[in-house]
Amino acid sequence: MKHILKREEGFAVPFVAVMLPVFIALCGLLIDGGLMAANYMKLTGAVDAAAHAALDSYDKTAWEEDGTIDIQPAGARNLADDYLHANYPEARMEIFESDSTSVYVKASVSSPLFFMKVAGINEVSIEASSGASLGGG
Repeated sequence: MKHILKREEGFAVPFVAVMLPVFIALCGLLIDGGLMAANYMKLTGAVDAAAHAALDSYDKTAWEEDGTIDIQPAGARNLADDYLHANYPEARMEIFESDSTSVYVKASVSSPLFFMKVAGINEVSIEASSGASLGGG
């Protein structure tokens, strides 16, 4: 009886058959996770650029005359939208807020998936936000 239990012949085929789906799932997780991370990094760069570009909409006349900072909301939103789409055309601006010295931008994008399509998930939504301000402090 001990002789039968110690035999290891034919072990590779069942082992590979059991482990192959696990290896495929791990590869899929790495590939889809990598694509999501790359899209997130691209989106954060675009949102940062949009927030900093929106700061350029301050009232230059008021700044030159008395040194006050006053961001123009309509111009700031247009600049933020232009820079967001110049850096990531598929991105959607979800939130834009501004006051006289600062702006806040939040955007999202759909990131396609490849291996998760097997589970019925075709894409995920990725969000990023950034804020920027003018002035001291």
